[in-house]
Amino acid sequence: MKGPWLVPGGPLPSWTMAVDLLLVLPLAWLLLKPRDWRARWPVSLGLAGAGFLLGRWLAPNGDPLWALLGDVRWLLLGLVVMAELWLLSGLIRQVWRARQEGNAEVVAAQEVHRVFGEGITGRLMQLESRLWVYALMRRPAAAPFPGDQHFGVHRQHGNASNQIGFVIVMGAELPIMHVLLHLAFDATVAWVVTAISAYGWLYLWAEYRATRLRPVSLDAQLLHLRYGLLIDATVPLKAVQGVELLAPRVPIPRATRRLRLEGMGRANVRLRLQAGTSVRLPWGERDTDEIVLGVDEPERFMRAVSGALNTPDAGIQGSV
Repeated sequence: MKGPWLVPGGPLPSWTMAVDLLLVLPLAWLLLKPRDWRARWPVSLGLAGAGFLLGRWLAPNGDPLWALLGDVRWLLLGLVVMAELWLLSGLIRQVWRARQEGNAEVVAAQEVHRVFGEGITGRLMQLESRLWVYALMRRPAAAPFPGDQHFGVHRQHGNASNQIGFVIVMGAELPIMHVLLHLAFDATVAWVVTAISAYGWLYLWAEYRATRLRPVSLDAQLLHLRYGLLIDATVPLKAVQGVELLAPRVPIPRATRRLRLEGMGRANVRLRLQAGTSVRLPWGERDTDEIVLGVDEPERFMRAVSGALNTPDAGIQGSV
């Protein structure tokens, strides 16, 4: 007896859709660059999860295969969570060993790159590890950051002071918002929204501490750009064509090839780069022609970069 899928114009069997969505697409992504499988497997799992949701939506109601897969997904989810916890425990051990004599951020980055590679997954996991390092550790930078000269970014135009103001306001409204949501809706909605808001508050707190503790650094060959939690990039000094001060209270508009690093302060230095210089950001590479940033000691920073480039100071410029 022929099944309905063998009848011309009849429905396709559910297993073909399951194979395509749960195996073919995730494996295709993984095998595009098999040498980078450590960095690509989390995205493959995400594709499989999205394929499962799509398949459940497309499959007929009561389909036995997708009902079985619905039960199996909890087992797979448990295995994924166990794997993530195992990786996280290794990261915590490495950071804990370096808490006194080393730089916890540098150690965490090395461990994340070892496990996840240096692709976009590794960069995003590094950002997540940096968040927890600065949110929870009292002394995350017991050892200096790479670089010979360091420049703070927290005092310029009240950058860190403005950030801590937002941290205080958001922290004060969290319990009030939770009570109002509990009264207006129910406990589940209140706890879900509160948990998401608490994570946002934790990010702001970590951003404030990272702004105070992570410097912009310079050595003989590289400019290390560290700004808040997000930015952790290096620019070869050979790509820097000039450095100049920006006049105070001159707004810096956004531009396609301009990278602005000012936090909640104001940019006071501009670096002119070779056209098309690539800067690695957490979400990918970006071609950049100039960088405007705010530092606490712009004159000293300009002299240091100019000295490294063996060029005279450019002076103060008022236009962009």
